[in-house]
Amino acid sequence: VTILGCGYGYMSLILALADKTKSIVGIDFDSEKISIACNLNSAPERLQFVCSNMTSFEYSMSDAFILGDVLHYLSATEQEAFLLKIIECCNEGARILIRESDKDLLKYRHDKSVSTEVISTAIGFNKYDFEKMSFVSGKTLKTFFESNGFTFEKVVESKKNSNTLFMAVKEQK
Repeated sequence: VTILGCGYGYMSLILALADKTKSIVGIDFDSEKISIACNLNSAPERLQFVCSNMTSFEYSMSDAFILGDVLHYLSATEQEAFLLKIIECCNEGARILIRESDKDLLKYRHDKSVSTEVISTAIGFNKYDFEKMSFVSGKTLKTFFESNGFTFEKVVESKKNSNTLFMAVKEQK
C-alpha cells in the first residue's frame, strides 16, 4: 500500500496495525511531517516513511494507492502525467483511493474547500503556493480512469463542502 500525502503518518500507522500482512509506504514532501512520522510509537517494520516529491518518486508495484488531498498541488497536465505513472504501478485488481475537492460540485460547497486550503497554506500547515493549485473534476477523473482500464466510482461526498472520496479499481484480465 502506497500512501501519498501521508503527513504525520497517522493513517499509515492505523493501516499497518489493522492489516499485519501489508507493507505500507507513506510519502510526503514535507520533511518536518516525515520526521515526526518516522518517530511514531508502535510502528511495525513493514511501515516506512519517505520524504519525496510524489511526481519524481520511483514507485514499486502496489495493490493500493491512497492519494490524500495531493492532486490539487499539480497542474491539470501534471495530474494526468502523475496518474499515468501511478496506474503503471498497479497490480491487477489494485485500488486507487483519491480524496480531493471536486470542482464539479456546487460552487458554494467548493468555495468552502478552497477556503480551507487558503487558510492551511497561509498558516504554513501546507507548504505550497495557493495560487498554483488546480482542483480536480470528478468527471475528468472518471473519464481518465475508465479510458485506462479501471472502474471508477464516487464513494463518499461531503454534504458541507466539495471534499469527495473516489475509488478506481484496475480491471482484472
